[in-house]
Amino acid sequence: MEVRLYRPIKRGELIKLEDDRSIVLFRQIMLRKYVLKLDKEKCVGCGICADMCPKWAITYYPAKFDGIKRVSERPRIDFESDKCVLCGTCVTICPMRAITLTLNDEEWIPVMKNNVFYTVAVKALEKRYIEEEGEGTSL
Repeated sequence: MEVRLYRPIKRGELIKLEDDRSIVLFRQIMLRKYVLKLDKEKCVGCGICADMCPKWAITYYPAKFDGIKRVSERPRIDFESDKCVLCGTCVTICPMRAITLTLNDEEWIPVMKNNVFYTVAVKALEKRYIEEEGEGTSL
């Protein structure tokens, strides 16, 4: 995907592009081109990525229903470009492989490369536990 913008961008700024089939976060720093892409057709809207994101940069929107059983709008996720640090946790955890992260057009997942996924997973579980049990509790 070639990105053409009609306004000047700051070096390192994270740009969000969206169409009917995908959401793309794009950042270019000198010679490095980072692209985080969500394929909307593969995404089932499970929300696991939103639960695991260490920066809370993914918003989960549950399904909407008309009446009792009819789904009017399927569940979906959205990225907040001002919070995302392109760590790759969402890429690692997505069961449908709907999210990809590339560096110069090659697959790149920093949390796997730097072996920090376990730490991120524990922090996300603690966050969920505190939300359910209330402040002042821990695992």
